[in-house]
Amino acid sequence: MSLTGSISTRRLKAIIEREFNEIIRDPLYLTLAILVPPVVMMIFGFGLALDIEHVPLGILDQDNTELSRAYADCFTQSETFETAHRYRDMEVLDEDLRLSRLRAGLVIPEGFERTVRRGGQATVQLQVDGTIPVRAQIIRSYAEAVHQHFLEQVLMQGRPAPPSARVEIFPKVWFNQDLRSANFVVPGLVATMLMFYPALLTTLSIVREKESGSIHALYCSPITKTELLLGKLLPYLGISLVNFVAMFALTLYLFAVPLGGSLLLIIVATSVYVFSTCSIGMLISVLVNRQVTAILTAVLVTLLPSFLYSGFFIPLSASSWSTWLIGRIIPATYYLDVLRGVLLKSTGWRFHWPAILTLLIYSLVIYFVSFKCFRKKLG
Repeated sequence: MSLTGSISTRRLKAIIEREFNEIIRDPLYLTLAILVPPVVMMIFGFGLALDIEHVPLGILDQDNTELSRAYADCFTQSETFETAHRYRDMEVLDEDLRLSRLRAGLVIPEGFERTVRRGGQATVQLQVDGTIPVRAQIIRSYAEAVHQHFLEQVLMQGRPAPPSARVEIFPKVWFNQDLRSANFVVPGLVATMLMFYPALLTTLSIVREKESGSIHALYCSPITKTELLLGKLLPYLGISLVNFVAMFALTLYLFAVPLGGSLLLIIVATSVYVFSTCSIGMLISVLVNRQVTAILTAVLVTLLPSFLYSGFFIPLSASSWSTWLIGRIIPATYYLDVLRGVLLKSTGWRFHWPAILTLLIYSLVIYFVSFKCFRKKLG
């Protein structure tokens, strides 16, 4: 007897037609089934750009001479660095590095040209944001290559100096001096997980009842829309905060990521952030009717963008305008700035209140849209 048994073309055709009818009943699911692979390819293609270019560079030229300007020009004319600002005050440059407005700072000391012309040794300082270790190492390597170009093409040929003259570059890594990958990866994972799982759990809360038909009992009950949506959202908000406590404990004690700033600030930011991600899940659950569709939508809307466009791997300041724009509408971008800032840079409320306010407004808008889209009705 055949392992597959006898096959009836009529029965097989009936099963295929039935399955296609099931798929067509949910146009959104059909659309996602066809579009997910190319959409994911585009998301990764644009978001996972590993090229290091247009690095925001701040320049503090304390010498302001012909040779010091020639040295600075070697950086500004390279494809890797893009001059964000020229500074006169070291404190302002340091603050912009702390706020991630810069990824590197070049400090040319006073007396640079005079020292070189007299055959002495001049030391230039390169300050690098070490929050993302791999990029910090690459930036440092590129800076050393530009420095070598200055020595070979400018100092030795264009403006001859005594044979004993030396110019050295001294890289100084900020905020993650040991370039530990855990200090960079773990906060990104916390932000990504709290973007995806709260949204997914909240999404399935209503869709599961829609698919099983139990939602009709709620439609017939005296429960208001506000009570229903908040009743569905708040339990998963609480579960997500418990998840955060567990992940944050692992961050501090297992992965040994330092806590440089306010724990209260992180708690407040996390509460608002989780509310925003739960609200996204609530909106998805209101708009779709099948669990598979809800899961696919949650992955596309939360997990992939937070992984690729939030600044997890590639700082938005060094990204293309399209990546920057996408990153600005993702809650994970603002939360990750707060998390890394407090943990690694010891930044406080003065720096992060705009991000927390943005997350709060985002949450309220998404929840309001969910409220308006939800129709409590029979059938």
